[in-house]
Amino acid sequence: MKITKRDQNLLLVLAGLVIFFLGYLFVYNTLNTKTDALQSEIDTLRPTLEELHMHEEKLPEYKAVISDDQKLILEQQSRYPNHARPEDLIMYALELQAAVNADPANLSFSDPVPMMELSGLLVDGDALHFTPLSANVSTMTINCQLNYTALKSLIDYLYASDQRTSLDSLSVSYDTETGSLSGAVTVNKFTLSGADDTYLPTAVPDVPLGNTELFGGAAPALPN
Repeated sequence: MKITKRDQNLLLVLAGLVIFFLGYLFVYNTLNTKTDALQSEIDTLRPTLEELHMHEEKLPEYKAVISDDQKLILEQQSRYPNHARPEDLIMYALELQAAVNADPANLSFSDPVPMMELSGLLVDGDALHFTPLSANVSTMTINCQLNYTALKSLIDYLYASDQRTSLDSLSVSYDTETGSLSGAVTVNKFTLSGADDTYLPTAVPDVPLGNTELFGGAAPALPN
């Protein structure tokens, strides 16, 4: 069978059309589908990108707020001692006595009790790191005598103190013979341990030898 020049040209044109169609079907159409999917993903991410640009512009403001918050956290942490030992509670009772004119008869203490675990800040040179902290409470019960004015001053003093204390319970009774109040005051003292457990001892003044009354009252008579 002899193929004429014209038939050859028609076959070449047909082959070209088949190649073009296959290229459109398997190459161009596939690329076009991927392009559409990519454009759809870009459109989806565009709002996120614009939001990130907005946050980037406000980055100095965010850093300033973070720095202020860190200073506030460190300031609040510094207001909580890391220990509350018996000698600390005794000195606090003496301060309370002097401030509100109460007359403590005796004191009792409890061991620190963990309240909760939280994250705090630890200063390491110029850097700040998160560190686990333990919030604890120590309880002190003071049996004392005082008048009504001193009772109100005692409650005000507890909550105005920078030593992070609170009134846990209060039980008083009126003494008809002396006209004063007598009872028990239970005080909570809060501490934070974990960031820096270096104990800073409370300044305890020297007590002259032979003084048998810690709070300065009249000493009981000793047996012969």
